[in-house]
Order: sequence, then C-alpha cells, then structure tokens
Amino acid sequence: MVFDEIIIENMFSYYGKQVIDLRGHGPQKNITIIFGRNGYGKTSFLNCVKLLFGGVSEEMRSSVMRGSKLNKKEYIMGITDVWMGIINRQALKNGERICSVQASWREGEKNVDVKREWTLDGESFQEKLIVKGDGVFFDGTESNDEREAFLDRILPRAFLPFFFFDGEQIQVLAESNRSQIMQQIERLLNIKHIDTLTEYIGKAINSWKKNAMDEKARVDLTTLENDKKKYEAEEKEIIQKLNDLAQDIDILNRRAKDKERWMESTRVFNNQKEEQIWQRESDIIKDELDPLRDKISEELPVDSFLLTNKNLVIKAISELKKVVSVAGDEKIALLNDLSAELPGELFDSPPSPEPPIEELQKAFYKGKLQKLVEGKIPYFAEAKKGLFRIETNRAAELLKQFEFYEQSDILASQSSNELKQASAKKRRLKDILIRALVRRHNLSRIS
Repeated sequence: MVFDEIIIENMFSYYGKQVIDLRGHGPQKNITIIFGRNGYGKTSFLNCVKLLFGGVSEEMRSSVMRGSKLNKKEYIMGITDVWMGIINRQALKNGERICSVQASWREGEKNVDVKREWTLDGESFQEKLIVKGDGVFFDGTESNDEREAFLDRILPRAFLPFFFFDGEQIQVLAESNRSQIMQQIERLLNIKHIDTLTEYIGKAINSWKKNAMDEKARVDLTTLENDKKKYEAEEKEIIQKLNDLAQDIDILNRRAKDKERWMESTRVFNNQKEEQIWQRESDIIKDELDPLRDKISEELPVDSFLLTNKNLVIKAISELKKVVSVAGDEKIALLNDLSAELPGELFDSPPSPEPPIEELQKAFYKGKLQKLVEGKIPYFAEAKKGLFRIETNRAAELLKQFEFYEQSDILASQSSNELKQASAKKRRLKDILIRALVRRHNLSRIS
C-alpha cells in the first residue's frame, strides 16, 4: 500500500480543493513527514485521513469537549459556537454544503481511489463512500457495508495511528512513566502482544483442563460457559444502553443550554428594541411638547386660569354682587357708618359719666350696641358670610372684569385646549419613563 496523493476539499482548516502530493518515495524513503507551525492544518490533515478510513470514531467524538462525547451528527454538522463541525467555516459562509477527503494509492500494480463525501442538508447530512480500483475491486453494485469492510481489510481502523502518527503525542510519551509508556505505545500501535499471548495461553490451559474432565463435568462446564457468555452479553447491552442514555442526557443538556442562550439573547434583543421604540416616542413627545410650552408661555395670558375655569368666575361674580348690593343703599351705608363709629364716640369721647364706667363694662356695652345697629342693616348677615372683605369701589371694578371673563367663551376654549394638550403629552412622557424604569428594574432582578 503506497500512497500517491491525498485530496482534501472544504474540511476543517482546508478551504477549497487542496492536493497533498506524496509521490517520490522509494525503498529508502518510505516515511512522509508533515510539519508546520501551530494552526497550519497538521491535525486537520490527520483527522481528514482518519475520517476517510474509519469514519467518525469514538475517540474523535470524545476529543471535542472534555468530559463529553458528541454523537455522529453533532461531530459532522457542529453544535453552535462550541464546535463548528467538519466543514470549513469559509466554505459554509459562502453557501457551500459539500466537503470530502480522497486518497489514491497503489496495491502492487493496481491503483485504488477512495473518497468519502459529506453533504449537509439543513438539519441532516448524507455520507457517501466511493471506492474505485482499475475496475477490479467494485463494480458499483456492492453495498456501503462492503466498501467499509474493504477499507478495514486494507487498513484496519486499529492500525490507523501506526500509519498516521501525530507527533504531538511524543510529549505525552516522554512525560509518562514506563507503565504509561507501554500503554501509550500499545494504544498507538494497537499491538498488545503480551496481553494477547497471555490470553491465548489461558485459553489453551482451559481447553486442556476441559478435555481432561469426564463427560458430565464437561457438559456442566459448557452450560456454565454459555450462561456466562449470555450474562456478559446482557451486561454489555445494559452498559451500552446506559452509555446511550448518558449521551442522550448530555445532548439534551447542551440543547437546553443553547435554548437558554437563545432565549436570553432574544430577551435582550427585544428589550433593546422596546427601549429604542420608547426612546423614539419620548423624543417625538419632547419635540412636540417644547414648542407647545413656548407657545403657552408666550401667548397664554396670566389670567388664563380665569378663562379656563368658568365655574370659578361665576362664583366670584356672585360674591362680588353681594358686596356691591349691600353697600349700594344709602340707608344701609349710614347704618354701616353708625355700626363702625357710634360705639367708640359714645363710650370713649368726653364727657364721661360719674362715677366712670369700668373698661369691662365699656367693652360689653360697645359690643351690644354694635350688634343692635348691625341687626337693622338688610342682608348684613348674608354679606358677612361672603368670601370677600373689600371696599365697595374695588368690588365694583372686579365685578366688571369678571363679567368679561364670563362672556369670553372662545378665548377660554382655545386656552383650555392648549393646556389640555400640554398636560396629556406630559402624562404620556411620564408613562413611557415609568415603563422603561420598571423594565430595567425587572431585568436587573433577572440578571
């Protein structure tokens, strides 16, 4: 088996079709060394060859994530950003969905071409193995299992590390003790000669012992051996089921984490989108509110509260009329003067009575006299209960002004509408700010 070339297309770090020419070897040159800096595709080359001859192995599925094993589909297609799969990222970005690895070698005088190809299709993939060899190996009617068996005969999967050796394992061998070195060498070459020899010697001894037994003992031993094989097969099946369940659990856990990350990213995106919408609404309302405030401050008169509150104006007019009507009668005006001046003139101005009246008595008689005079003034009690305590002339002037506001319905309606618009926009702006604060508070609690 002498290799001529290996062709890799859109796999791992190899973008496009890459041909590795291995010709030029001879009896004295039967080893090809591939070297280069880290990240230049050495491990990618070895993985491609292993995939060509052995497909997706358990070792490859276990090498991606420590403590976890991918299934075949996850290894081929990838699992989000944790593992991107076997297809080259640039090829995937450009819309290409086919990747392959091909090897050509010579078996004596005959040429052999083997190609393994994967086609990614949405959530699944198709794998195809093609074997050609001068028309003497396969005619196209054979099954895929027959092709796989042919490859395994040419280069058994257990011998792949012997033909394609990863030099990075030298460090592991150098740092191991003798027992570990033996284990590494046996694993690397898949040659456990001592264990194999011990196993065959044990089988030979057991066969001799069995042949030396009588017929009944041999029958009993055979029955027990068959039972042992049966139980071992059941044990193996149970272990396989446990491994499959553990793998399924691991897959579900990864999917759950992916779902959580997706939900979190979606929640963050939606929150950002809502905040952008609220910000735009807030900016629009502020743009509308600022000119309205300026207009109100420039055009709205200082007495706008009278224009927009007709009930207040009507109440004020009613109270002012009380003051004006009470003070309009001359007789009433005279009685008001007497009520204000007579008690003082009578008790405080000379001549004073002899003997003099005590101060407490003066106060008593003053109050009584004032009440007697006030009792003769019409509507006095009603006027005294009013809201205003102002002079009659001032009350008459205010009454005229308030009567003007009572008749200014158009101006009042315009001012009222402007104030209502400003108030509504302020309430809307406040509502947006409150919703944004509540959403941020909920997000901070979640995080």
